Amino acid sequence: MLLNARQVAYLGVLLAVCEVCLYMSAVLEINTLALLFVAACCVGISCILTTPVKGGIFLVAAILLGYLILPNKLYLITFAGLGVYILILEGVQPRMLLKWPVWIIWGIKLAVFNVVYVPLLIFVPQILYSGEVSFGVFLALLLADNAVMVGFDYLYLSLESKYGAQIQALIRRR
Repeated sequence: MLLNARQVAYLGVLLAVCEVCLYMSAVLEINTLALLFVAACCVGISCILTTPVKGGIFLVAAILLGYLILPNKLYLITFAGLGVYILILEGVQPRMLLKWPVWIIWGIKLAVFNVVYVPLLIFVPQILYSGEVSFGVFLALLLADNAVMVGFDYLYLSLESKYGAQIQALIRRR
């Protein structure tokens, strides 16, 4: 069997929490990015509880369910990007840390982010900025979003190192 009953129950509750955070991010305009971050952390928790592959299945389920219930689909794109980033982080980074120094890993993370983000910024600027995109605005958005990505990565890894073992112990104990 792919998952035991306990894992299915925990992942079901986690999916519900994830969808509530997604819906709240679409309804409440105040803390959209923070709520999207919490929803993406649910993908990371599912990877901690099971495996990154099963976490990917969790992400697909969250995206499909979010597509059905979210009034603003734009936030679903942001959530999907954050969720895929966390899946890559959970699946690839532990093996990369054994081979390369940390500064090379950060360079790879920023390169992957920019390969995905720059075409999005060029071809669909209405997602991030409502006015005309001049070179100065383009450069400011690029630098600001790289800083947000570094902050997101640092915050997620800090939360994982602080609470990851506690989550695993809680699940194993019950």
